[in-house]
Amino acid sequence: MEAKVDVALAQHGADIKSQGRDLEDHEKRLRVLESTPTVSPRTLWTTVASIGGLALAAVPFLDRIIN
Repeated sequence: MEAKVDVALAQHGADIKSQGRDLEDHEKRLRVLESTPTVSPRTLWTTVASIGGLALAAVPFLDRIIN
């Protein structure tokens, strides 16, 4: 009976250790993802709208220069 308890405790200890390593692996992957530079959709659409607005604002000036 005592041997069964020892085996069960050893198995639980191994499970806990492997779970700790698994969590450390997730932490490393999360840090890599967080450090990767990205462009958010808000920034992208703000840039697109700004460029469009500047282009529309430049049309009358270019029309006056050309004609």
